[in-house]
Amino acid sequence: MSYRPNYQGGRRGGGPNSGRGGRGRRGGGGGGRGGGGRGGEQRWWDPVWRAERLRQKAAEMEVLDEAEWWDKINQMKKGGEQEMIIKRNFSRSDQQVLSDMAYQLGLYFHAYNKGKALVVSKVPLPNYRADLDESHGSTQKEIRMSTETERRIGNLLDSSRDTKSADDSGVASSKGATKPLPDVKTTESGSTIETDSAKEKLSAELKQKQENAKASNSVKVMQSFREKLPAFKVKADFLKAVTENQVLVVSGETGCGKTTQLPQFILEEEISSLRGADCNIMCTQPRRISAISVAARISSERGESLGETVGYQIHLESKRSAQTRLLFCTTGVLLRQLVQDPYLKGVSHLLVDEIHERGLNEDFLLIILRDLLPQRPDLRLILMSATINAELFSKYFGNAPTIHIPDIDIDSHYKNYSASTRQSLEAWSGSQMDLGLVEASIEYICRHEGDGAILVFLTGWDDISKLLDKIKVNSFLGDLSRFLVLPLHGSMPTINQREIFDRPPPNKR
Repeated sequence: MSYRPNYQGGRRGGGPNSGRGGRGRRGGGGGGRGGGGRGGEQRWWDPVWRAERLRQKAAEMEVLDEAEWWDKINQMKKGGEQEMIIKRNFSRSDQQVLSDMAYQLGLYFHAYNKGKALVVSKVPLPNYRADLDESHGSTQKEIRMSTETERRIGNLLDSSRDTKSADDSGVASSKGATKPLPDVKTTESGSTIETDSAKEKLSAELKQKQENAKASNSVKVMQSFREKLPAFKVKADFLKAVTENQVLVVSGETGCGKTTQLPQFILEEEISSLRGADCNIMCTQPRRISAISVAARISSERGESLGETVGYQIHLESKRSAQTRLLFCTTGVLLRQLVQDPYLKGVSHLLVDEIHERGLNEDFLLIILRDLLPQRPDLRLILMSATINAELFSKYFGNAPTIHIPDIDIDSHYKNYSASTRQSLEAWSGSQMDLGLVEASIEYICRHEGDGAILVFLTGWDDISKLLDKIKVNSFLGDLSRFLVLPLHGSMPTINQREIFDRPPPNKR
C-alpha cells in the first residue's frame, strides 16, 4: 500500500505543474505541451530553454503552510467528508509533505493529472480518475489554423451536413464507416449491383498497380532483400493461419522482419486475390516514430510514395489517401477510433505490434479486442511479440495458435577474456553512466574508423542532454561543419524525431 504521490508520466511536461493545460492559451505562460515554448512546443533538449523553463516553474510554485494544511486534513478526517481534493500549485517536495501528513493520520494520498490534483481520502484511491483528468471528455480549446486549412474543414463540415440531410430523407449513407473507399458507394437507388461493380473495378486497379510496381527494377532489388529475412520463410504458413483462424500470435526476435513483412504479406495476398476493395489493414505501433518509419519503409519496398496504398496516422498528423489499404497508427489513435466506432467497421485485419512491451494502452486495447471478436467474426487479429510471453497472449485469447519466426543464423565463437579486458570490466560501474567514456568512444570512432552514422543508446533524457552538452564543448566533436549531433527521445515533437532519417550533407558525419 503506497501513500506516495504518483508522478507517472510527469516528465513529459517537465514536472507536476506542466504538460497540457496551464494558464492562458496553449503556447503562452505555462500552457501547451510543456508550456512556454514556441507555439506551446516543449524543448527540453535545449539547455537554455530548459533552464529558463525550470526557473519559471520554480517561481510559480506556491509555498505550503504545514500547520494550516495539517489542520485541514485533520478536520477532514474527523468530519463527514470522504476525501479532500487539493488543486494548488505545490512543488514535489510539498506534495511529499502532504503525503506524509496523510500517512501519519492513517489516510490515503494520491497525485493525479501530473500533480495538478492532489487527493487525501479515507479509502484507497485508484491510479486513475477521469474526473481529475483535464484531457478526459469534451473540452473547448482555441485552435489556430491557416486559411487553407479553414477552407478544407469548412468543406468537410458542409459535406457532413449534406450527408445528414440525405440520411434524414431515407437515402443510404456511409457515415460512420472507417474504410477509405470513397469511390465505392451505393447509389441513390441503393443498387448493390453497381456497388459490386465499383468494388471489382477498384480491386482490379489495385492489382494492376501492384503487378506493375513488382516489374520495376527498384522493387526487384527490394524483393531480393526481403527474401533474405527470416519472416519470408514462414510466409505461406502465416497466410494460411490468418485465413483459418480469427486470432494468431506471431513471435520473433528483433530484426526477423515481422513488423515490415507480415502486414505486407496480407496486403499483397488480398490485392492479388482481387479483394483489395474490401481490404483495410490496421497495424498499431507503440511509438509515433515507429509508425512513420515502418510505413515509409513498406512504401519504399512496394515502389510507391508514402500515403498511397500504405500510410500512417498519429496524433494530429496523417499521411493517407482513398487508396490506402494498410494504415500504421499508434495504439492511442486506435483506442480513440474504438471510442467512436466500437465495432471497427470496415477493418478487415488488425495487427498489434510489440505487445510484449505491456504498456497501459496496449493492455486496454487487448481487453477491448477480446470482447469485440465475438461480435466481429470476420475480423482477423494478429498479435506480434518478441519470443517472451508469446504463450501468455495465446492463452488470453483462448489458446490461439502461434507461429514462431526463426532467428538469423549466426555462428557464435567463445573466447576467454584477456587480463586487460577483465581489468577494464572490473572497473566498470553498473550503477553510474560514464558519459566521459561514451564521449571518448565516439571521438575515437570518428578519428580512426570509417564513415557512417553512430547510434548511441542511453538510459533516458537526462543522460541524453548531458552527453549533448559534453559533445558541444568538445574541441573535435563540437565542429558543426564536420559533425551533426541529433537527440532522439519519445517526448520530442515528431518533426524533430524525423531528422534522424535525413541524410547529412556531404563530408558531414
